[in-house]
Amino acid sequence: MRQVGCFKAGSARGSKLSAAWRAYFRQARPPAGRGTVMTVEPSAVVCGESTSLSFSFELRQRPAGGGFLVFDLPQGWGGWVNEKDEDILGRSGGVQASLAETAAPLEVEVISRGSRLSIIQVRFGDLQEDAGSVIRVRIPPLLPCDRPGTYGFHACVGNRAEQTRVPAGCRIAVLPGPFSGFDLFYPSTLGERETLGCMVRARSGAQSSYFTVPAFRGTVEVLGEQGVHGRRSAAFDAASGGSAHITGFELKGDVGRLKVRSRGRELQGHPVISTSRTGGFRVYFGDLHLHTANSDGMGSPEEAYRWAEEGAGLDFVALNDHVEDRLTYDPPWNGETWQRLIDEAARFNRPQRFVTIAGVEICGSINLYFDDGGFPFVPLHELDRDMEATGKFLSEISKDRRVLFGYHKPARLPAPYLGFPPPGLLEIIQHKRHPEAGIERFLPLCPRPPSFLGGTDSHCGLAGSPPMGADRAAAQYGLTGVLARDLTRAEIFRSLREGRTFATSGQRSVLILDINEALMGDTLRLEGKGSRLVARVRAWACEEIRRLDVVCNGTVIASREPGVEILEEDYEIPGSPVDAVRRSAGHSPFAGQRVGKRFIYARITEQSGRMAWTTPVLVLDSA
Repeated sequence: MRQVGCFKAGSARGSKLSAAWRAYFRQARPPAGRGTVMTVEPSAVVCGESTSLSFSFELRQRPAGGGFLVFDLPQGWGGWVNEKDEDILGRSGGVQASLAETAAPLEVEVISRGSRLSIIQVRFGDLQEDAGSVIRVRIPPLLPCDRPGTYGFHACVGNRAEQTRVPAGCRIAVLPGPFSGFDLFYPSTLGERETLGCMVRARSGAQSSYFTVPAFRGTVEVLGEQGVHGRRSAAFDAASGGSAHITGFELKGDVGRLKVRSRGRELQGHPVISTSRTGGFRVYFGDLHLHTANSDGMGSPEEAYRWAEEGAGLDFVALNDHVEDRLTYDPPWNGETWQRLIDEAARFNRPQRFVTIAGVEICGSINLYFDDGGFPFVPLHELDRDMEATGKFLSEISKDRRVLFGYHKPARLPAPYLGFPPPGLLEIIQHKRHPEAGIERFLPLCPRPPSFLGGTDSHCGLAGSPPMGADRAAAQYGLTGVLARDLTRAEIFRSLREGRTFATSGQRSVLILDINEALMGDTLRLEGKGSRLVARVRAWACEEIRRLDVVCNGTVIASREPGVEILEEDYEIPGSPVDAVRRSAGHSPFAGQRVGKRFIYARITEQSGRMAWTTPVLVLDSA
């Protein structure tokens, strides 16, 4: 099956461009009546198979002496694997370009530019009339473009004297791939006398293929295990849409699991825990860092929300599209896009079922979260690269309870950030950065424990899912778990504000810490020197726990290898402040200092290498 999209030239608006694009063409309105026609021909858009692409550019202008053609591959077309697009393209045989009429080869350069994937530049000489006017570019097979949706392109043709930009979009169809297994989603906690239901989803592809449903037919069986009782089955047919909702299971003990099997394939689900074991809290999982085609991602907000709920089985999600015009984003950030952001979040917010949180990313490193639509529009794009304005803005919103902010690059932020109001949130795990990196820079500055978060930072609109092309069984990305009384936006926001959170590298394990009955996120003030501190760690893991650490100010102060999936243990913490000092020669604010406050958190490492972290408890020593 092949889908073809044809694009006509449109007017280009002058806008602020990133340095990557500014190097190729200047900001100008093109001459009236000039432009190019761009055609995209996916040659094999089939789920689970590599996709090669052909691009045809019919030039409507012929720059004297030759010129260049530049276009970008949006998310999902080139495959996004650790920003190594150029290497992937090279190993695949390289990008080829030629004049259609003569087949004369043209010079091609591939430039990796982070989240926008690759920019392709084709250089051509002086085009005579008999040389034709169509340039063809072929992209070799990379990763499968495995989801239906609208893909945005930016293109430019010109030379030093003139240029034309071509905004473009293409909606494609995707064929089902072969059946490869199941996804199994159900609540992580259950109250007294409540029954348990689940959703079983057939999927295709061990790596990507998130959005496609295989033509699976047959009967699936779901069984309760450990403390869950019940056995149910469901038939998948043409009307099932590749998924089934199954109810009627009971949790007879404190913890249990579900398992699905069919055709020799089997998948064990995550733990489900009685709320009597979690202090009456419900445990909800969500993704708090996600991008769409509103900035440098792909897919509409609607697609992202629907995938988060229906495809990833999450309880809550936040979209954090950039507001800066880094690559001629369309539409630009303004009052209209702000209102659309709020309206779209409200449209998909369904209390007790699925919660949406409106958010944005500013300055390439700060995520903002809004608890309702009452926060006024602010020209946030003007803060980009203006450290003074950014600091002033963060000082203002740190006093506003309608908004929270956090950092997701704590190891890479410049020194002025250390003088800003301390963040209420710290994203400590996502698929692009090493877990925990840089958090020691900000913990000493915080008057209360910042909530630890996990997020995907997906630019494919795929909340709660590994990056496209990553192995589902091994990939580490990021999820946030929260302890809350109800599944509402107000309750999720309260949990974020109070630090009732833990982060995981994608699995739905549950981890809770309290110290002297002060729950993670709390501040514990000691009454006298030598006070006894006891950390109580509760963990319900998806796999055997290979290692458990209790960490204080960056130093492991207690550790063991439990070798179990469920544990509840107490650890006595040294009471002297000097024992909490990070003994390293690094540049941590803790290094070599006797400190009177200790940020203590727990982390686990499971058999597969996946991890989880609690938000710290802040212990303040007596004077």
